[in-house]
Amino acid sequence: MQQKYVYPDPIPEFAESETQKFRGELLKKLSKNKDSFGDDLDEVVNVCSEG
Repeated sequence: MQQKYVYPDPIPEFAESETQKFRGELLKKLSKNKDSFGDDLDEVVNVCSEG
């Protein structure tokens, strides 16, 4: 039986910085479709980036 590789947890500071970059990029892209999301844009970004 082949052993499954388990990835180590990322360094917390790295994970936080990557999450912030992801949130920024997502917010920028989705804000172009503000008509689709309206006032829910921040909530959509929050749901997509929670971990």
